[in-house]
Amino acid sequence: MNILVLASAARESGALTIYRQFLSHLAEEAGSDRWYVVIDSAMPCPEIAGVGYWKVELRSWRRRIAFDHGGCARLCRSHGVWPDVVVSLQNTGCRLRPAPPQVIYYHNSLPFFRRRWNLLSRQEAILFLYAKVYPRFVAATLNARTQVAVQIPFIKRGFVERFGFAPERVHVLFPDVEAIDVAAVQPYPFRPGEVHLLYPASFYTYKEHTTLVRAMARLLAQDASGRAAAIRIHLTLTRREAPSLAEAAERAGCAGAFVFEGRRPHAELLSMYKAADGLLFPSTVETLGLPLIEAARFGIPVVAADLPYAHEVVGGYEGATFATARDADAWARQIDGLARSRRRFAPLAAAEKSSWTDFFRLVREAPLRG
Repeated sequence: MNILVLASAARESGALTIYRQFLSHLAEEAGSDRWYVVIDSAMPCPEIAGVGYWKVELRSWRRRIAFDHGGCARLCRSHGVWPDVVVSLQNTGCRLRPAPPQVIYYHNSLPFFRRRWNLLSRQEAILFLYAKVYPRFVAATLNARTQVAVQIPFIKRGFVERFGFAPERVHVLFPDVEAIDVAAVQPYPFRPGEVHLLYPASFYTYKEHTTLVRAMARLLAQDASGRAAAIRIHLTLTRREAPSLAEAAERAGCAGAFVFEGRRPHAELLSMYKAADGLLFPSTVETLGLPLIEAARFGIPVVAADLPYAHEVVGGYEGATFATARDADAWARQIDGLARSRRRFAPLAAAEKSSWTDFFRLVREAPLRG
């Protein structure tokens, strides 16, 4: 078969992780098929037998939409290749005539969360587009020969409801999660005598950093014992990345509780998990929430937003508790509880096998399913 893989928009963040995982398994799964991978020129393109790369520049919405609705067909014809199956790692398929079966790896969870967006904020306006407008372009590329892969059941339910899609054609396939040799990880040298909590997250409004600021301000104001003064919440942000957050903490009188660590190498983040007293994760929009899994692998307490994605990821972990995402009082109580107990739990067990084998089976069987 000729298999066309659309990945040019998977340039960063979680989409790039999925692309890298796909390539790592493609080396074993390529078989005798011919794979043509459409990528951005900045993306990795390792040499794999039977795999060719077509580089395109589609970094604007206009170009991306034009590609999905005609440009892809022209690219295939220019190379003299017509796909038997289309695989998309970037939420949308493409419009081809005649339409081959397609398998879409869908990971944009924004449309499935209820949230009010501040359109006066540039960042929130962009997120609003992904939540409210982008689904129209997704829907335009779906057809009766489309199969969809998602990471957790919550995303499947959202996709089925939002797009009126047949549930039997949406498949929950958990991604690879790095195997962690917890015993080999050296604890991070946090300052002794303090309570160290982590929140590894980028600075988006839906990550709810400000909820933690309000929680710490209330906890410090109500704490007669002085215990709260020893709490340090380590963020994977710099003050330059999040000046409004640093200013909010200053105004609230709790700036000393927040440590702006900046981005850390993954190995160093694992070291921080090993030594931390807990993970805080108030994010209201997630596809998976990888830090939840990683923290649970180390057996540290996890406090997560009381939302379906978090329950599906760590609901079976003894050390997980949940708090209403924007309830500062609830988060203050949870943080105080972590400072008091400083417990450890039986680590969350790793998944026994990767679901990528199932993904490639889905691709190979797509012509039969369609």
